[in-house]
Amino acid sequence: EPQKYNLQPYTVESDWSAASYWYSVVAIAEEASILLPHLKENSLQGDKAIVEIMKNFGVETTFLPEGVHITKMKMPFQTTLHTILHIVRIWLKPLWHCV
Repeated sequence: EPQKYNLQPYTVESDWSAASYWYSVVAIAEEASILLPHLKENSLQGDKAIVEIMKNFGVETTFLPEGVHITKMKMPFQTTLHTILHIVRIWLKPLWHCV
């Protein structure tokens, strides 16, 4: 016999894979401040590693009750250019293996 469904509100955790694109945007920006709602500090998603990776590019992460706040303070031009080139190299690396 079918059971009755009890409607209850719930929140689905946001996807850390999708958040990684925003982290990259912040990394190549001179300055940035973005709130990514519903991401959790204690997530089981492996892509949460982006938090530690992007520290190398000047991206700071603050975990808040409503999500994650990512920021970057203005850096010297040379450092910003180096960051952009490094990110492009990381993104293109999988493509080089296909050629």
